[in-house]
Amino acid sequence: MEWNLLLGNEHPNNERLGYSWLEFGRIDENGAALFVTIGAGLKAARGRGVTKHWFIVTP
Repeated sequence: MEWNLLLGNEHPNNERLGYSWLEFGRIDENGAALFVTIGAGLKAARGRGVTKHWFIVTP
């Protein structure tokens, strides 16, 4: 992920943030729509690799 965020050290910024998420949804037996989102965030810094990471789950 460090390479993806910093583009192999070719990006002009020394630090970058990136996010990725998935959203899932379904219709239950009563016809109600149910959703959940999961995600991750990463921070990479040149010469230090991935310096922070965090995760989310939302209803």
